[in-house]
Amino acid sequence: ISVTLDKDNVTINMNGKLLEISNKQLTITGQNTVIENANIVDNTDLANPSLANAGIVVGEGATVTIKDSAIDSRTKEAVYALPGSNVTFDNVVVTSSLNPDYAAGKYDSKSLVTVDGATVTIKNGTVIADTSSDLTCGLYPISAWNGCTIVLGDPETNEGPTIIGNSACI
Repeated sequence: ISVTLDKDNVTINMNGKLLEISNKQLTITGQNTVIENANIVDNTDLANPSLANAGIVVGEGATVTIKDSAIDSRTKEAVYALPGSNVTFDNVVVTSSLNPDYAAGKYDSKSLVTVDGATVTIKNGTVIADTSSDLTCGLYPISAWNGCTIVLGDPETNEGPTIIGNSACI
């Protein structure tokens, strides 16, 4: 079963608890949705890649803040921001336990955070993708598509994210 949050002004405080997504996705379509203190793990069955969708999909026009959380994905994307959406990461660690050889071989290069015509702000935190030294493509930290906007850092605190990847980071 997939979960869709389609209401406005929703705050979900996970208090550090695990939100496990297996072969499904969390879709957010509402305005002013906040997910905080979450440990989100996508345990997609890699033996069946046809089920590998983005772990969190932010729908067109939705506004989402993810703060003080960790996201670990084994899908094509940990977060996919659709056109017109606005996503803010505030002290979020995004990683992937996906084998980079698998990413390159099965998916022909994908990204942990895909920004498709959306605005994504990464105030601080970390995005860590493929760090193997033997691949020229595979898993990128962030990909930008279709007139998107990516803001790195927080001008109020003068802090910024750490972005690590073997291939191009953005």
